[in-house]
Amino acid sequence: MNVMKDYINLIQQLKERKDELGLTQAEIAEHMQTERVRVNELFSDRKTNMTVKTLLKLCNALKVKINLTETGSKKK
Repeated sequence: MNVMKDYINLIQQLKERKDELGLTQAEIAEHMQTERVRVNELFSDRKTNMTVKTLLKLCNALKVKINLTETGSKKK
């Protein structure tokens, strides 16, 4: 399992969604009730300490939901 690779992939998908919607970081920050600089940090390729609550706020601002999928194989 490569957590950093998964994190970067998630951030890339969120960036693409932001672009699709034509939203600025300031608009997202307003929706999330946070500072624009914090949104900039969230979209950076550096791993941040994003909480689940923050991730959900970001997804809400981008009008997306997170769906969980099972990875790997089951051990019996």
